[in-house]
Amino acid sequence: MLPQKNDLFPQAESKPLSMRQAVDSLADYDHATFISGYNFGEVISLDRPAPSIMSNGIAGSSYRQFVLKKKNGEIRQLIIAEIKRLSTFPDEFHLVGSLNEQWMRIGNSVPPLLMRAVALRIKAVMFE
Repeated sequence: MLPQKNDLFPQAESKPLSMRQAVDSLADYDHATFISGYNFGEVISLDRPAPSIMSNGIAGSSYRQFVLKKKNGEIRQLIIAEIKRLSTFPDEFHLVGSLNEQWMRIGNSVPPLLMRAVALRIKAVMFE
């Protein structure tokens, strides 16, 4: 049996969620910092929407696109469950493969809520 139409994707919010709102485990973190590419060292506010998750990080840097930092100096990378949430995939969406392969799959995909908005617009233009 197929899932109900409304169960396929989470419903879009009226405004974008911040990284902190989307991922509960980020509550104790102060900010994130890019650790590769053209914006190396740039601070990312966790109170803003997430930057694009790229399949190979920035400038081919593997999956280490940015790290999370606490005020006490503790740092860590995002885990796949957090990346899925930031990319609007349902928590139940199952990915297979190594960490790098899963990151690449998310980075190469179109976020589901973005694709939903595009599809709804196409439907409205073509059929309504």
